[in-house]
This record gives sequence, C-alpha cells and structure tokens, in this order.
Amino acid sequence: MKLKYILSMAALVALMASCSKGSGEGTDENADSTNSMVNSGESYTFTKMTASRSVSLEGTADDYGMQSDAIYTDSVSLMMPVSMGKADVGPLQNAILNKAFGMTGGDAMEVMTNFMKQDADSLGYTVKEVTTVSLLESQGYNLVSGQVVYLSGNWMSYCVSGEQYYPAAAHGMPFKQYVNYSLTDNRVMNLADVIEPSKNADLLKSIQDRAKEMEDAIGPTSITELPSDGNFYLNSDSELVFVYQPYEVASYAQGFISIPLYPYEISQCLTPAAKTMFNLN
Repeated sequence: MKLKYILSMAALVALMASCSKGSGEGTDENADSTNSMVNSGESYTFTKMTASRSVSLEGTADDYGMQSDAIYTDSVSLMMPVSMGKADVGPLQNAILNKAFGMTGGDAMEVMTNFMKQDADSLGYTVKEVTTVSLLESQGYNLVSGQVVYLSGNWMSYCVSGEQYYPAAAHGMPFKQYVNYSLTDNRVMNLADVIEPSKNADLLKSIQDRAKEMEDAIGPTSITELPSDGNFYLNSDSELVFVYQPYEVASYAQGFISIPLYPYEISQCLTPAAKTMFNLN
C-alpha cells in the first residue's frame, strides 16, 4: 500500500507519527495532509511504500534438522519522499534506495521487488514462493525500513535501518545508515560536505574523547577510524551524531555506538558551508 503524506517543516511530530501507519502491498493511495509549508508556502510529500515476500528454502529441513523447510521473509517499509518543495527529488530517492538495497532505479517499487528476489536467491537454496507470513513466523528474515529522523527549515536526516537474520544463526545483524539532505542547497550531503577531509584526524580525536566520556553509558570502545561510509546525522538537539554499526568498534551486545558532538565543539573541522549553516562564521 502507498499512503501519501503532505508535510510541513513544522510538522515533524506528525511525520514521525505517520511513519507507523499503513501496511500491506499494492498501489492504493490515500491523502493525509497537515499544515502547509512554513514561510515558503511549499509542500513536502512522502509516500509510504511497503512490500513483503516469503519463500520456502528447499533443503533446509535436512540441513538444520527441522521438521519442514525454513521460511524466509523479506519485509520492506520506506517513507519515500515524492517532492521536496521545488527541488529535484531524484538524487535523494536514489540515495535512500542505495542505502536500503545497494541499488537504484527510476521506479522505487521495482527496485524493492528486485531486491527481495535477489536477497532470497543469494541464500544458496532453491526457493519456492509461499503465502507471506510475519517475521515472527519466519525462520529467517531481512527487514528494511526508512523514515525521517530530523526535519528543519534547511536540513533533513533520514535513517535506513533493518536487520537480517539467517535461519539457525546465533543472532541477527542490524544496521543503520543515514542520508542527509540540504534543503537549502537541494542536494545530498556526505561527510566531506560537512567535515573538511583534511580535518578527519581532528574529528576522529574528538569522537574518541567523547566516547571515553560516555564509557559508563556505552561501554568500552576501540574507535580507530571514522564511521564506515561516513555514517552521521543531525538530531533534534542540533548535534552531529556519528554512528558505528554493531561490531564496528565494540561488542555486538553494545549495539550501535552513537557519538554526538555539537557543531561548535568541532568548528575547526567544519567546511565553510557547514559553518554558515550552523551560524559559526
């Protein structure tokens, strides 16, 4: 099912609530409108896209000593931006699809469908499509979701998260990847757009120092590099948060390691554009 939402920058709370609405698969559309855009008079439109697919992995009953072959389910739920004012939303959509599925394309539903097929096929078993079941009823699964985690007048941070669990594995492997989008410049912002690459070592030292300060809360870490893929986002406290995946710098039990730093604390590392955005000139 696709549910269409027209949102304002002042309606972040409404956006976060809407991320839990809707289920199923198909192309039905419903409109759910909040306030018009503050100041600009423009609207930002999101469509919730969901899809799921369950398959039987032929031969897993013998491999894992089960009474029947394992059911593996792919489940996807993305709050996909359709329009962002007057900006070309294509690069933003592609960045989200790339984080979620490692592939891009003109039609997001087609990308989602191709991903689910390739994911099941990659497990190394002959697959037989079955009636879709819930993740709780599956012996293996791959869950992917995406939603806005921060929205202001000039910036949006979007989180693609999920977890993959293989049949009979000790535990699943969760992930969180962020897409940051400048509403002022109408473009996806990578770490190098915010942090001067020549200052990466200084940023790393600041992250290490903050992690040490937070050790009582997050546990010991072995941070020797910046987060993989320059993984960061801006939160509602105006902090830049640098996010490490499980196992990346700490034990699996410690989960995601998120290190927040206020822009003024690392002002010497920021690009001129970032200093302007955070009023640090």
